[in-house]
Amino acid sequence: MAAPLKQLLPEYKAIERRVEAAVLARFGLPAKLPPCVKQADLILLATEQRDLMPAHDDPWEWETVPGIQPLVARIEPLDPAQACAGFLARFAELTTAAQGTHSTEGEA
Repeated sequence: MAAPLKQLLPEYKAIERRVEAAVLARFGLPAKLPPCVKQADLILLATEQRDLMPAHDDPWEWETVPGIQPLVARIEPLDPAQACAGFLARFAELTTAAQGTHSTEGEA
């Protein structure tokens, strides 16, 4: 959810914290992530703003990442069909690789 909307919905922040805690616990991650994770998130937000969000004159919305430089690399938007095909291709790669690293019982 966009930061300006989060500020208008205080109950959303509480829900977001509970969901984050559950996800972190499920994957064995520390309850408090290191500051570099937040920094990476802000860098990607600045990159998304530059590459995916149309420019406009509303400074309040654009001041969510002051002083944060976007990545040099640009995000190239995909249409839904391209995104779906790319996702499915990568999913197939990962699941094939994972199946190759796991042997089943009884295999030599």
